[in-house]
Amino acid sequence: MERAARQGFFVRPVLRRRATDHGHLILLVDQGGSMVPFHRLTRDLVQTAVQSGLRVDLGYFQNVPATRVYLDPHRTRPLALERLLADCTAETGVLLVSDAGAARGGADPRRLQASARVLVGIRRRTGCVAWLNPVPWDRWPGTGAALIALLVPMFAMDEDGFGHAVEVLRGQPVGGGP
Repeated sequence: MERAARQGFFVRPVLRRRATDHGHLILLVDQGGSMVPFHRLTRDLVQTAVQSGLRVDLGYFQNVPATRVYLDPHRTRPLALERLLADCTAETGVLLVSDAGAARGGADPRRLQASARVLVGIRRRTGCVAWLNPVPWDRWPGTGAALIALLVPMFAMDEDGFGHAVEVLRGQPVGGGP
């Protein structure tokens, strides 16, 4: 973030491990469909997380990480979501990256229910859960993103959003939205 402030623009995410990091991150990334325009950004985020020194467990999904995720971005190697979450403790950080329906607009009730079930299951394991949305927050009203943001801290995928998400993943509550 400091580099972005000096340069005047955001190039790619930079996560640095601090003493307060818990050491385990589960990263769930929406891949395909409405997220295609954001693949480069999510790829950079994944690469940064993997190189951060944290233990990173990674799962890809399309739209909702319902009962299974995939170990690769092409979604060819399935894994039960429960297996990915098996080592999740109260101190594990879980970061979801998805537009939550904001890219296309609208709110699909089935997707919302499935997302709520997943989030409730994750929150039973850890309170360190954040959601990064590549769609600007002013496009969330009337979409699934606005409703999901009521369940879990959701942030726009910008400099402030990254900072807030990292704080939540460290166990420090921060309000969602702009």
